[in-house]
Amino acid sequence: MSSGSGRVIRVLHVDDDRDLAELTATFLEREDDRFDVEIATDADEGEERLTAGAVDCIVSDYDMPGQNGIEFLESVRTEHPDLPFILFTGKGSEEVASDAISAGVTDYLQKGSGTDRYTVLANRIVNAVEHDRSRRLVERSRKRLREIVDSLPQLLYVTDEDGTYLLANEALAEFHGTTVDDIEGRHVSEVLGDDADQFLSDLADVLESGSPSRITGIELADATGEIHRFEPRVLPYGLAETDKRAVLGVSVDVTDREERERALERKNERLAEFTKLVSQDLREPLDAVRDALGSAERSGESEHFERGHRAVDRMETMIDDLLTLSRQGETITDTVPVDLAILAADCWETAGSDEGRLVVETDLTVRADRDRLARLLENLIRNAVEHGSTSSRSGADERSVTVTIDETDDGFYVEDDGPGVPSDVREQVFESGLSTAPETMESGLAVVDRIAEAHGWAVELSECDEGGARFEVTGVEPVS
Repeated sequence: MSSGSGRVIRVLHVDDDRDLAELTATFLEREDDRFDVEIATDADEGEERLTAGAVDCIVSDYDMPGQNGIEFLESVRTEHPDLPFILFTGKGSEEVASDAISAGVTDYLQKGSGTDRYTVLANRIVNAVEHDRSRRLVERSRKRLREIVDSLPQLLYVTDEDGTYLLANEALAEFHGTTVDDIEGRHVSEVLGDDADQFLSDLADVLESGSPSRITGIELADATGEIHRFEPRVLPYGLAETDKRAVLGVSVDVTDREERERALERKNERLAEFTKLVSQDLREPLDAVRDALGSAERSGESEHFERGHRAVDRMETMIDDLLTLSRQGETITDTVPVDLAILAADCWETAGSDEGRLVVETDLTVRADRDRLARLLENLIRNAVEHGSTSSRSGADERSVTVTIDETDDGFYVEDDGPGVPSDVREQVFESGLSTAPETMESGLAVVDRIAEAHGWAVELSECDEGGARFEVTGVEPVS
């Protein structure tokens, strides 16, 4: 008796001669102690035993009542296409062998005479079962690998040196709007289109150097046309079954990460602006309050208190602007229809002048964040009122200002009939902390710029026929 090791090998032996079947079972179990042989005397009983329990290999006679061995094989193959099946028959012929092969038999062996035939049969059974178990192990490994590969959110692929996809995962297929089966076996030019040349160039560089490479700044359009930025990591990959070289690539989508980084940079810039304004530009009205209080203490005249109150009011406005600057800049997504004329009238009540005049010549309704649009209009109106009148410091008589709001082909404008903006500061009016005149800080215009940017609009200072300041807001979505 030869002693085996490892898992039990369950054998179903189907033969209408029970005595011969039992003799065969006895010899097989002596040949290898892993064998556990069960007997059935016809195909029907064999199918019942197969259904009732696990079987590693079927050994069947050919010439049996009812279904013969070939017919039994064909029946087994409908439910168990890969189960080892050995035709062990005393009626051998080329025709039977041919039919058995056509039906998918694993092995074919004639009974013959003598006990050596059982040794041969035992070896055939062991080989067939071990091959089947190895095949199933490989299939399970491939399935697990496939599940792992497809679970990765990164775009993973293997391509040979010619640029043919040997492996692709679900993330890659989904990105290109197709399936894994449609990508694997195709050339990169069929999948990447115009971006294939850059891919093939990077592929050649990695294969030539033989070292892993990290590539930055790669931009690809997905199936919808949206552009994504990737950081591929590519490394040489050996193919055991071929002489061709290959690469394994994993592409990480960094689009969202870079957006977050840019957003953080913008927040840091706003924080820097905020700090600068707090540390520098608030000193002016504070100095004005301190000077007014000192003069009031010395003289007791009311005009000094009034000047102090004006400075305090200016500080309050500046603080509001500073807080707005610290919060603004994020993209606005929650918008509602806003009647520009109605909102402008409300803003005039807040930021206008009793001596000034507001003229609204549009019935435009726009999609916007109402509170932030109100802040934008208030700041433009306040800027027009404060700078639009003729300055008494120049010696001329002070006069009121007219502020006009009207629509354009791509948005609306706010203009005044004042002296306009000095030419030497026109390019910097939207910078935080710019002062165009004593006791004046233009942080309000920086707020206007931030609010417009958050809506996806643009604001610019343009020429005005009447000589005043005209601020145009463009890119605005109108509402019918």
